[in-house]
Amino acid sequence: MDKRIAVLTQTGDYVGPELARRLVGNHHLVLHAPREPLVDELRALGGEVEVVPGSGVDLRTAEGNDQLVERAMARFGRIDAAALVTGIGIITGRFLDISAEDWERTKADNLDMAFYGLQALIPPMVAQGSGDIVL
Repeated sequence: MDKRIAVLTQTGDYVGPELARRLVGNHHLVLHAPREPLVDELRALGGEVEVVPGSGVDLRTAEGNDQLVERAMARFGRIDAAALVTGIGIITGRFLDISAEDWERTKADNLDMAFYGLQALIPPMVAQGSGDIVL
């Protein structure tokens, strides 16, 4: 394959769409939870895109991250780069007013996504002897 393979999470908004647009020139992409117009745009630019829907693939769990990596490996056989986007759960307001439920959700949306994402991505990269991850 002439292009590198990049896995991008949370590509429906925030930095995801622009990052995908910047990478598509020299990467084939595995996109988690993209919006359909973005996928069409990237394919029109010559990129191969594997879509992993946000529904049913919960990146706050080990299983969800394993599914993402398995899809990438099944389609492309390797992963050269990954961008794990967290921060979907941000608490605003007064610190002392944060509920336990809000705190648990925020930890899952940020820390668990990062932890399980790294655990799923590192083994294939170590096995192939290379890879880059941006968190």
